[in-house]
Amino acid sequence: MTRSSRSATAVLLFALFTLTACGGGGGGDDVATADAETSAPPPPTSEQTACFPEMATYDGLVLYTKPEEAVRRIGCPGYEPPPQPSTAGRKILQWIDARARGRGVELVFDPVAGLIERSGYFTADNQQKSACVPTQAIFDQVVKGADYASVVQLFGCEGELRVDLLSGRSYEKRYAWGHYGNQALPYAFVIFTNGVVREKASARLN
Repeated sequence: MTRSSRSATAVLLFALFTLTACGGGGGGDDVATADAETSAPPPPTSEQTACFPEMATYDGLVLYTKPEEAVRRIGCPGYEPPPQPSTAGRKILQWIDARARGRGVELVFDPVAGLIERSGYFTADNQQKSACVPTQAIFDQVVKGADYASVVQLFGCEGELRVDLLSGRSYEKRYAWGHYGNQALPYAFVIFTNGVVREKASARLN
């Protein structure tokens, strides 16, 4: 991807042609090299990547997608962490959002077919808070097997998505209500597996 417009490219080509015609070919090479260096995106690191996928883009990364297709859809290369014993033979790509602390996407690719076998969206930002604060009485009404819509209706607002995990066996989403991560304020945490409540936890509810 290039950041130069067609008009800027035309001006640059004209300048290079003029310099070459005047015997300045070496200078033209320097200009072209400098332009390429300034337009190249920074390499991905464990701290940030050149882009971060919107939630709609992440949701569109279905299982069994090839790494090249995933990178094309997201729009920039992902960071490839050093191999670990628990993921031996598996290719892992991560995208880190430099604008939102702790927010990232991870794709794990099957070692045989080389396709996505697991995807994850994570946020570790402890400053998140939902538009409503749960109470103990409402939290007690959240039961295993309830779907997300019914829990939203109980609490009175959408939860803050903390984790989204998709694999061939299950689809898990973890939501927080209240002030998750704040050691002094109330919150509720609910884990949905395949669309229904599997576990819940809370602290400091009134």
